[in-house]
Amino acid sequence: MVGRIAATREAEVVQAMGLDPEAVARTRAEHYKMLDDIHKRISTIESERSSVASAIKIRL
Repeated sequence: MVGRIAATREAEVVQAMGLDPEAVARTRAEHYKMLDDIHKRISTIESERSSVASAIKIRL
C-alpha cells in the first residue's frame, strides 16, 4: 500500500509539472484502485466484526 501511495504522489508531482500527460491516467487509475482496495478492506472488517458480534449474541 505504501508503494502505491508513493507512486501516486510521484505521478501527481509529474502531472502538476505538466511533463507527462500519461501521468494523469496513471494517477487516476492508481487513486481509484487504492480507494477500491480500501473500500474492500473496510467491508471485510465490518463483515468480520458483524460475524463476531453474532457469535457473541448466540452464546448469551
